[in-house]
Amino acid sequence: YLRGSTNNTFINNTIKSSNNSGIYMSKSVNNSFVGTIVKNNGSSVHGIILNTSSHENYFLLLNSTALGSSGAAVYIHNSSNNTFVDSINLEGNPSDIVYSPNSHGQNNVFINCSFSNNNETVDGPKNELVRKWYYQALVKCTTGGAISGANVSAYNVTNGMEFSVLTNASGYTPRMNITDYVNLENNVSYYSNYIIN
Repeated sequence: YLRGSTNNTFINNTIKSSNNSGIYMSKSVNNSFVGTIVKNNGSSVHGIILNTSSHENYFLLLNSTALGSSGAAVYIHNSSNNTFVDSINLEGNPSDIVYSPNSHGQNNVFINCSFSNNNETVDGPKNELVRKWYYQALVKCTTGGAISGANVSAYNVTNGMEFSVLTNASGYTPRMNITDYVNLENNVSYYSNYIIN
């Protein structure tokens, strides 16, 4: 349980419970969780709760399951600008990711995370979930040689630029994040198919 906690780092923790949420955060900002495993199987118990002004927290390599009769892997209430990266097995019952319908949770971003597209509940005004994946390009000339310094730009379905970068000496772009979709108040807007040039 974190209340009013800031600037903490938690590394390689395993949390198991059948009675309480694995991680419960309230008014906690700028905390990092790396390699955390949360396993809950109790009734109405969530894996992680970001509650009331828990903003700008970072979760890397998270594995969160809540497989009791009713619980989410991640439950968000009035918390924004949180980032989940390379998280596997985000699994809840009946939904993997759930936003409180009476809250405002904006710009919570899931990058390269495994959970079902149709298994998120983003009810409520201004609640927003952003899902992104990694993208990296290799640019070669017609003879097969790598091209250094080539500009690679990605444009989404509305012709908005997602990124514009240059290739390195090996012809690769840096690994970029590319938006798959934004779920705003349970209305999903897909950003693909992309034009890459």
